[in-house]
Amino acid sequence: MKAFIFDVDKVVMNFSDQQALSWREALRHFCQDVPLQSIRRKLSEQGTASLSTFFPANRLNQYGQAFINHVALVYKDKYQPRVQVRPQMYELFEELRASGLKVGLIAGKPELSGNRRLAQLETLLQTRTRFAVSESVQSLMDVLSDTLIMHEIDDPSDVIMVCATPSLAQAARALNMRVIGLVSSDFSEAELCAAGCHEVYETPAALLQLVERSPWSGPLSRSQQRHQPQENRATLQHLRPLTIKS
Repeated sequence: MKAFIFDVDKVVMNFSDQQALSWREALRHFCQDVPLQSIRRKLSEQGTASLSTFFPANRLNQYGQAFINHVALVYKDKYQPRVQVRPQMYELFEELRASGLKVGLIAGKPELSGNRRLAQLETLLQTRTRFAVSESVQSLMDVLSDTLIMHEIDDPSDVIMVCATPSLAQAARALNMRVIGLVSSDFSEAELCAAGCHEVYETPAALLQLVERSPWSGPLSRSQQRHQPQENRATLQHLRPLTIKS
């Protein structure tokens, strides 16, 4: 194992939480009362393209650009200052680097570009965040491939992707990376496993324990990835991932 790659939007930082809150506030300004959970999930699946699911076609044509401008102001004025690195992430990164592993960062939200806390994290990790142009699996595969090149990693199976969305899990698996899922309020454990996560954990703190307590057993072979039964997905002896419930 040579490196970990982390999803900045949902795993490393609480950006997705603040983005969803800014969208809910902006939607209410335009008389659209949408549950926060629905907003979070649609943003995770489609990004800003999800706007069409919240407005009827006639209102989208009339107010779409005004909404985009308004939500940008709401986010900048109220929610951007609340974006921060999640608890235990700094400790996790330090533990990985102390173990001689590289750490890569990818993001799907351009609003994070120039974020002060992200810039500080990049300096600490001596890396640069790569940004995907959309939430599609192909776009995410492209940015993952770019990250591998930046970190001079030839074999994707030497990398563990830590993510919280099915699309990113699918992209990483398509490149033959090992994938660890982190449960969020957007996607369930079962959804992440169905998308290809080998293991699923509840919190960044559990990931930190994972690194502290047990050595990595190495990447799974292609045959193991195809045939490994669900009940044997845990590859570490000292910390079991969540059990998949039928």
